Amino acid sequence: MAGFSEDTRVKIPALTHLTRIGYTYRSLHSLHLDTETNIDTETFSKKLHDFNPEISDNEIELFIGRIRVMLNNEDLGREFYEKILSNKTYNVIDYDNPMNNVWECVTEMPCENGGESFRPDITLLINGLPLVFIEVKMPNNHGGMLQEYHRMNDTRFPNSKFRRFLNLTQLMIFSDNKHYDFSTQVPVQGAFYGCRAEKQMVFNVFREESSEFLRNYPYAPLKEDVENYILKDTNYTVIKASPEYKTNKEYDTPTNSILTSLCSRERLLYLLRFGFVYLDYIDEDTQKRIREKHVMRYPQLFGTQAIRQRLSEGVQSGIIWHTQGSGKTALSYFATRVLTDYYKHKNIVPKFYFFVDRLDLMEQATIEFSNRGLKVINVETRDDLMKTFDVTKAQEGNSGQAEIIVVNIQKLKDSDGKVNVQQYAVNIQRVYFLDEAHRDYNPKGSFLARLFESDPKAIRLALTGTPLIGEERKSRDVFGDYISTYYYNRSIEDGFTKKILREDIETSYRLQLQEVWKQLEETIKVKKEDVRREKILENERYVGALLDYIIEDFKTWRIQQGDRTLAGMIVCETNPQARVMFQMLQEKGDCGVTAELILHDFYDKETRKDIYYKFKKKNQPDLLIVNNMLLTGFDAHRLKRLYLGRKLKDHNLLQALTRVNRPYKNMLYGYVVDFADIQQNFNDINDAYAKELNQFTPDEGKTPLALTVLVSESEVKKKMQDVQEVLFDFTTDNAEIFAQELEEIDDRDKLLQIRRQLEDAKAVWNEVRTFGSDELKELTKSMQPGDVQNLLKAVNARIDNVNLKNVFSHESEVSGMINEALATIDFKFRKRGENEMEIGSDIKDQMKQVRLKLSNEMQECIDQEDEEYISLTKLIQEHFAKKKFEVGSMAEAKEEIGFMEQCMERIRKINRANANLQAKYRGDSKFVRAHKRIRRREQKFGGTVLTDKEVQQCEALNRIKDAIDLLISNRRELIFNEADFNAQVIGAVAHCLHEIELKAKPDDRRYVAGLLAGEYLREFNVIR
Repeated sequence: MAGFSEDTRVKIPALTHLTRIGYTYRSLHSLHLDTETNIDTETFSKKLHDFNPEISDNEIELFIGRIRVMLNNEDLGREFYEKILSNKTYNVIDYDNPMNNVWECVTEMPCENGGESFRPDITLLINGLPLVFIEVKMPNNHGGMLQEYHRMNDTRFPNSKFRRFLNLTQLMIFSDNKHYDFSTQVPVQGAFYGCRAEKQMVFNVFREESSEFLRNYPYAPLKEDVENYILKDTNYTVIKASPEYKTNKEYDTPTNSILTSLCSRERLLYLLRFGFVYLDYIDEDTQKRIREKHVMRYPQLFGTQAIRQRLSEGVQSGIIWHTQGSGKTALSYFATRVLTDYYKHKNIVPKFYFFVDRLDLMEQATIEFSNRGLKVINVETRDDLMKTFDVTKAQEGNSGQAEIIVVNIQKLKDSDGKVNVQQYAVNIQRVYFLDEAHRDYNPKGSFLARLFESDPKAIRLALTGTPLIGEERKSRDVFGDYISTYYYNRSIEDGFTKKILREDIETSYRLQLQEVWKQLEETIKVKKEDVRREKILENERYVGALLDYIIEDFKTWRIQQGDRTLAGMIVCETNPQARVMFQMLQEKGDCGVTAELILHDFYDKETRKDIYYKFKKKNQPDLLIVNNMLLTGFDAHRLKRLYLGRKLKDHNLLQALTRVNRPYKNMLYGYVVDFADIQQNFNDINDAYAKELNQFTPDEGKTPLALTVLVSESEVKKKMQDVQEVLFDFTTDNAEIFAQELEEIDDRDKLLQIRRQLEDAKAVWNEVRTFGSDELKELTKSMQPGDVQNLLKAVNARIDNVNLKNVFSHESEVSGMINEALATIDFKFRKRGENEMEIGSDIKDQMKQVRLKLSNEMQECIDQEDEEYISLTKLIQEHFAKKKFEVGSMAEAKEEIGFMEQCMERIRKINRANANLQAKYRGDSKFVRAHKRIRRREQKFGGTVLTDKEVQQCEALNRIKDAIDLLISNRRELIFNEADFNAQVIGAVAHCLHEIELKAKPDDRRYVAGLLAGEYLREFNVIR
């Protein structure tokens, strides 16, 4: 009975919750849908008349026609979004007055085109426009939320027949009603949100900034008649009395929480108005046009709301403390939209400035803002800046396009004269975004003073991931209090950044360096205190030893990680040391590692820019050798190993560490090889930031927020101990014996647990080898990487075997067989002859798509006891049992695709017939099965059960359905007493047949009653 648990545990409670936050539940049958767009034309037309009294019915029809054309564009819905956002042609949505709009929710709205379709579990309509859909899964669903992720990216987005529906949908929410769990590489459970994508959508997490929002939200009471209507319309009247249903109706379940957070009327209008952006640009590598659509991350949503709130309180300056990698440039863009609207209501036009302190950051900001549709004006001299101040209108140009002025302060620091406004336009409000505000904004320097003097009324928003909090200089003293905070712990939990693993250098190498140091002191024959430290650090003997260690360590590390694209950075003590190291590396010739030197006086800017580009985009070189440059603001996701050769303090240390914390492929951590012994410095700044941050985040509780940045030795040890515990009863040093031991296990959950622990062991093994202590190495000495890989192969093979055994021995669970056989088992390709080409990725992808579609179609069947369905599943079972999922040639691959497509057509025919019949019973699958069983009984034994006319049979069963549903609604306890319930159903059948004058035999009446009672009871028991 696929789907019941999902519906009753998540979907139905979500529908009732939506009515508590302002939505009206609509039966699908009551809507007047334009089938090409799913716009409810009745509601849409009425609201167009309300907002635009002069509009005619003919103009409405023409407008809907233009929307159909817009939605067919290959622009991810951009033209449509901009049309409803601007309200330029007609007013479509009242963004300022939520109550002026019509808010509705519906379930199972079909998105159909050209014989293909999908049905979101819940669709939200604003003024008849289906702008949001929600997909739910039952907790612990097989495949987790990744199944939904792949369904969107692999099946729906690439399908051009779904384009109109997806282009119209603005927000997409996915939930399995569980809390987030980030113990795996990718989140497999929780409530996520995203938007339309061309290739790969992002599943964003959402966390309320304050728990008070959900607790104190003004929920409306759930009206009993509304609840009864929802349950009856969805054919789930039986669940009303169940305690599980009552639990899942609570406001703070993961699903209901994200619905309140994102779909409450004020919040959703805020997102629609300010929270979506289209990026349109030419890829530098491929020269292809790239289109992307992004939705605000939650820190950006709360950040922009906080800015607006503080301005309304009269605050003129403050700090946005958001960690590196959280998207501060994107936040600035969204803030320009929010503030433009904020000042519009005051008849003031804002003028935006974005200050950076490096040329590369200026170029980066220019690209980021331009891609998002802003016209960017670059300022590199005082005179250019003065020209922007002299312009007393809101925009520099005449295009009408929203603008931002990007200023490189390095070119202004030593300028003579003041930078000030000559004429102040009262309808202009200047807004300064100061990027990386922990750096060159020194209150003792001239530039900051000049900037503040330039326009005393300007709004100053300082952006930083590491504010200054020391005794002598504090960011708060310069820019004011924190407006919004988002720190490392949340960024790591949300998947935006990774934890950092500090590796102390090996004891043997430390002793070797000390010996080199001692010999150098003896060679120059002077007192130790007279030896200038830099002379030793820059000596070729010392640098050579350091370089040899780094080269071998880096090569070994990349082999361990199995990825030659991974890169590193060497942070040298001095510029001369960096030069010596680079020269010695070049002299080594082909040592298996390539490097480039980045110093302010080595290479010109264009050459350095080319190096940066190749490092980020072309996976070359392997290492960058630096001293001061690139330790802040340089983002390259492949940079995952930092060789730290000098001590750094305070915010400079955190800035340097976060060069390696960006997500990249399946990397668990960023790595820091510590030659300088930074642990104490890190602890000091970490503690200081935790104390500072906790002053301004009381809702987070007492746990310091900064202490999860570095992975501790105890964490690694705990993981390995968990592995040892699970594998205690197994022989892990011999994969063959291990495989034999697994043969005794038929419990799939136990096998999955073993696999999870082995995958964890594989992930942390390399860290353990290089992390340090003898205790850790002793703990894992029997778990060499090759062994782990072989053990994983053994357990995966056993899981596949158990899946097949379970499938082939239980015909009643054939849908599980289809799912396992086609969705989780990989086809094996092998070469059979020298003249035969290996099967390419295109045919593999085609096979993957076909088997995924077949699996989905088989799962969607609402009558899996249908004789034709059983016959089809047996055919598939016998076919794959014979083939053993192996394909050896292109011809065989095509044959397999042909077989699966034939099966696809058969199951689609079954599902289409079921869907047609289900529509006659108002979506109730119980009566589809009952209708078919009655017809099958007639075919098997002859004669008629109720009538030989299917229309009359349908009328009779619908009357009986209403009667039984009414019985359960009026007497909730009835379903708990099987005998009493059976008796009541028999009475209802007899009464309804009498009303429509169908004279069925007593045995036939009892058969129909037993059939229906069984369907209701089975549904209720599954739900329980």
